[in-house]
Parts: sequence; C-alpha cells; structure tokens
Amino acid sequence: LTLGMLHWRRGDYERASQFLNNALDLAATLEDNSFEALCFNAIALVQTALGRVDEAIQAYKNAIELSPQQISAWNNLGHLYRILNRHEDALGAFQKAIEQNDSDAQAWNGLGNLYQETGKNDDAIYAYLKAVDFSPDHVPSWSSLGTIYLNNGQLEDALAAFEKAVDIDPKATNAWLGLAKIYQQQGDDEKAGMAYQNVIEQDPGNTMAWNELGDLYKKAGAFDEAAHSYQQALNSNPECSLAYSNLASVHALNDRLAEALPLLKKAIELSNGAKAAAAIWNRLGDVYRQMNDPENA
Repeated sequence: LTLGMLHWRRGDYERASQFLNNALDLAATLEDNSFEALCFNAIALVQTALGRVDEAIQAYKNAIELSPQQISAWNNLGHLYRILNRHEDALGAFQKAIEQNDSDAQAWNGLGNLYQETGKNDDAIYAYLKAVDFSPDHVPSWSSLGTIYLNNGQLEDALAAFEKAVDIDPKATNAWLGLAKIYQQQGDDEKAGMAYQNVIEQDPGNTMAWNELGDLYKKAGAFDEAAHSYQQALNSNPECSLAYSNLASVHALNDRLAEALPLLKKAIELSNGAKAAAAIWNRLGDVYRQMNDPENA
C-alpha cells in the first residue's frame, strides 16, 4: 500500500496500480476490512488521476461499504463529486464524513469549498470557521476565509485571515495572492509587489503573480521590468491572452509598435469571450493609429 501511494505521488500510475492491487488481494486474503478499505481509497486516487472517474467513484463506494467509519473515503468522494459539479452528492458525502467525526477539519473545509462554489457564502464562512476551530493551523480554511471576506469587501477580516495563513505557512501562495490584492486596494504597491514576489519564490510558474507584478512595474514606469514580468507570465503559460496583451502595451509605451502588433493579434486569438476580445481590438486600433495606419485602425 505504501509503495503504491509513493508511486502515485510520483505520477507513475501503472506501478501504483500494480502495488495497490497486490495490497488489495492481500487485504482480502487476510479478511481485514479496514485495510481493504484503505486499498480501495488509494486505488480511487489513482483512477482519478487517470481520469477514470466512474471507476474512482466505485472504488470509494467499496471503501465506504467495507469501513464506513473511515472518513477519508467520504471526504475524497465529496471532493471528486464537487469537481464533477455533482453538488448534492458532494454535500451528502461531506455530511457523512462529519457524521462520522464532527471535528474533522478536512470535512468542514470541503463543505466550505462546496458552499463557496455554489454562492452560499454565509454557510461557507460557518464551515471554514468550524474547520479552524477544530484545527487552528488549517491553512486552506484560513486562505478561503480570506478570499470570501475580500470578495465581500471586509478588508480587515480578510487581512487577518490571510496573515494567519502565512504565519502558519509562509509558502501559502493563495494567501499571499490575497494579501497582494488587499495591499493594492490600500494603495500600498510596495507591499503588494513583495507579496507577489513571495508567490513567485514559492511558485515560479504562477502566471497570475507575474502578470500582476508586471502591472505594478508598468504603473511605476519601470517598463523593462514590466516587460520581463509579462514575458515570464507567457513562459509559464503560453496560452495566456492577458499576458500577450499586457506585454504589447509595454512595447507600445516604449514606442516599439511593430513588436506590439503580433502580440495583440495573438491575444485576440486566445481571448476568452467577446468583451475581452473587444478590449484588445480597441488596443490594436490604437497601435495602428499611432503607426499612422488609419485604414487598419
């Protein structure tokens, strides 16, 4: 079982399946329901990673039937249902986990995530507060609380929640992103920049952090640094329309109009939705106008 889980974590799903199926056979031979349930739970994780959601759901159900008091299978099943937008099924799974152990932070956090995604913010806040009440160091719940408070305009509550998260785990990138947004709203671009840098140190491929950092540099007139940040965003995600558009805007500000054109066209190609595309078309028109090309403008 342990070897199977290690191979799963390494992404070697074939070897993981081999070891886990061997473990399952041994558990059945030993007639150890609790251990057999652990095997099915682990097999479900591998099946999920392989995109075999029906097989994963059945494996979780097998684990639950064998050992309903093991809450990890309930939690994992709820998480999978939530990803599949099967909200009622997810709700039932998390509630079952809480029935087995009403002080389980993972179950309350999963319930909070479900409520947040379905727009029930008050219920989500309650669930997250229950999670941190039972497990005060549960970073995901603190970060999620901060996000809801931020979206509600409760900046002081959001600030406290995000600061709690990074105090517990200085590598909590979601909390640093939230802090950066608060600092920007407060007009403290220096602190915001430091927060984005913290995100990038932990996650060099974080496209959002590079984009936002580029915006701060552009606002400060540091166009070379802004261009570098936007390029890093593109390096991490070559399909990011916003990064192409932002990089083009810096080139335009530096009078490098010819370099801006292909970037804007690529941004339009990758844009998500008519509103986003319209803004880029408008920017492309401005560049053509600056190039004294009224027909294309």
